[in-house]
Parts: sequence; C-alpha cells; structure tokens
Amino acid sequence: DIIFVLDGSGSIGTDNFERIKTFVSKAVTRFNIGPTQTQIGVIQYSNQPQSEILLNDHQDAASLQQAISSINYLQGGTNTGKALRYLANNAFSGKNGARAGVSKVAIVVTDGRSSDDVVRPALNAGKEGIVLYAVGIGGSVDYQELRDIASSDDKVVNVTDFSGLQSVGNTLPDQVCQSLCPNSDHRSDLQCRAAQPPLSGIFNLQCSRWSYTSSNVSKHAHCCYAGCFTPLDIAILLDGSDGVSSDDFEAEKSFAKLFLNEFDIGQDNSRVTVFQYGTEPRQEFALDTYETDQDVQDAIADTEYMGGDRNLGQAIRYMATYGFSGRNGARRSIPSVAIIITGGESLDEVASAASKARRSGIILYAIGVGNATVPAELAAIATTANTSYAAASFAALKDLRGALADEICTSEFCYLSNL
Repeated sequence: DIIFVLDGSGSIGTDNFERIKTFVSKAVTRFNIGPTQTQIGVIQYSNQPQSEILLNDHQDAASLQQAISSINYLQGGTNTGKALRYLANNAFSGKNGARAGVSKVAIVVTDGRSSDDVVRPALNAGKEGIVLYAVGIGGSVDYQELRDIASSDDKVVNVTDFSGLQSVGNTLPDQVCQSLCPNSDHRSDLQCRAAQPPLSGIFNLQCSRWSYTSSNVSKHAHCCYAGCFTPLDIAILLDGSDGVSSDDFEAEKSFAKLFLNEFDIGQDNSRVTVFQYGTEPRQEFALDTYETDQDVQDAIADTEYMGGDRNLGQAIRYMATYGFSGRNGARRSIPSVAIIITGGESLDEVASAASKARRSGIILYAIGVGNATVPAELAAIATTANTSYAAASFAALKDLRGALADEICTSEFCYLSNL
C-alpha cells in the first residue's frame, strides 16, 4: 500500500505541480495495480492536507492514471508536519483501503522547508509501521528536514530541479521493492548509543527471509537511545525581556517545540510547564494543564512576547516556588528539570535563586544566547559544567536541541527507573 504525499504549496507553481503529477504517473507504472497487488493513494497538502486518491479508489492502472492527471493544484502554505500527521492517523486506515499485513509506504515530495515541525509526526508515522521516503526538489529544501522525515538516510532523494524528478520515477520504485523484499537473510549491526551495561555494544538482529521485513527482532528497542524513556517534569524559561526582539522570541519558541520532540509528552510520561520573564515572571501554563504533545506545542506557539527588564533571578525563584509544586502538577519521585534561556546579563542577582532551586532538587540547564551573556552568571545557574550551553544567536538555538536532549537523556536519573 503506497501513498504519495505531494507538496501543493504556492512555491511549487502550476507547471511544476504538473511535473510532480507526471513523476507519480511514471512511478506507479512500475507496480502491478490491483486489490490483491499494489494499491496507490495520493495526498496533497498546503495549509491543510487532503486525500486526492484513497488506496481502494482505483483497482486498475488505467483509472488510477486518469485520477492522477485530474488532481487540481491547491496552492497555499507548506505544512508538511500536518500532512504527516494526517498520513499516520487517517490515510492507512482500513476504511480508506489499507490492508492488514501489507507493507505501508509513503513517498513525500516537497520543494521547501516546512512551516511546522516534521520530527514528531514522522516518528509517529514510523510507530504506525509506515516506511517513509523523502524526495526534495531544488535549492530551497532543508536536507536535515528530509532526513527527519525519511525512515533512514538511504530513503532520502534530493534532485536539483523538477526536471530531475522524472529519473527518480524510474529508480525509486526499484528502491522501494528492494527495501521491502530482501532476497536473502539480513542482519543489522545496531550500535546502541548512550546505553548502560550490560546493554552497550553491537547486537546482531536476525530477520527471517521473506516472512518479515523487520518485525522478528529479538532485542527490544529500549537498548538504544530514542529520547528519554523516564518521565520528567520539565520547565522551560523563555527570555521575554526588551533585550530580545520579537523575532528572537519566536526563535526561542521554535527551539522549545523542537527540543520537546525528543521526549514522550503526556500526563503519564513527561510533563511540561513554560514560564516567560521580563520585569516580572509569568507562568504560561502548568505541568498538568495539557495532556497531549500537540496541545503543548500549540500553547507554546500561542505564547505572546511580554517585554520588560531582564530580571532572571526573580524568574528562577518564581519557577522554583510555583513551577514544581504539587498543586501545579509536579509529581513526587519524578525528576524536575529546568531549561533556562537568557539573552544577556540579568538586572537582578541570580546565584542565590539558582542555588535555592538546586537545593530543592531541580536540575538546572542554562543556555546563554549571543555575546551579551555573562559566562560566570551561566555557571552560577547551571547545576554542573555539563548543563551550561551557549548559542551564537537565537536562530542558532535549534542546533542545541540534540546535544541538550542527549545530556538530559544520558543523565543518571534518566536510566535508573529502566534498569
């Protein structure tokens, strides 16, 4: 069961969208179409995704080709993440023609960076057993984003322009078939990263010929790094002072959303509270306010820049007092972690406030942004030297998400409950 997910945003243009349709038409000729063979579906997305062809709409090649040629170009924004979420939640359902026990493949075609996050939706699609291919066109695509979408690096295809798509229409179907239909026993030498003995080392994961693509693996995935499996109570402090521009504040929010993609968010998993500070601190929402990852992401996106003086010491004191209280959703025996972002020197004293927060059991991570920050102040905030970070600019904050998540997820508290 194969679904093509087509970028129909305004940057594509009418002529190039026709070229995308030609690519799909050529690719599907490499498969035997039918109810007991290969089924094809098509989703187009811009601001919103929409199903153009359901998997069981067309059971012969001729009617399928006609349906592909009849797809109308949408135009609009580039919300690839929303399309991936729709793919995982709706497109491969039984009512839309998906078949039990049949491999699920999605081929995403885009010409630019998504306006929304793709990491979490792509991970969720993978959890649903969907094998994702990412096809990027032209110089405006973000190669890292293509890697985030694809199930693995060998499932990323990047072409310089739309005319190059046509050759991909010949080669990609072969790649799909070879990936799903191995002609011999396969072994994966999986290096477990950031694992504790006795789980560290290389494991040989044996897969039987033909019967499975990857299901009969004897080792559980928990031996490998895939985010922090231990529930955490996480507070994020956003610098909303006058020293931060509105664009910089948006970059802070984007970083927070991307960083949280590394964790399983939910009331039984990791909970999140967000504070903003200027002259006075303000709690945007508490640990128990939202129950789903998407609700948390939306709430961060809706947070409005406050302005004012930079009183970080007062903000840390306020966060330590109220952010991790039981009445605000904090849980006993669950580690408390605070991510503190600052764009410069605080007008009030921070060392005593940070010390009191640490004594209450909160693990403090300090992120200084730009050249106006004071290293000694960051050191006074952070719990250890390993929990202090620097970013050259607010735009560069996003590059820290992996290192910060790794540090948190390889900390001792992140493994104790799993051993």
